[in-house]
Amino acid sequence: MIYLDGGSCTQLKADLAKMYDEATSNHAAMTRIIALQKTTQESAVAAEQALKRG
Repeated sequence: MIYLDGGSCTQLKADLAKMYDEATSNHAAMTRIIALQKTTQESAVAAEQALKRG
């Protein structure tokens, strides 16, 4: 989606709202994504701490 004129802002907002609603309406998928993000963050923190310890 590319919106070049000022009059398209309303359509852009509507399209983005629809996309967000569709992306976040699958609660099982959102739960899996959040768990994966948490695991990834924990791994990154552990790796950073290991590097600091040398």
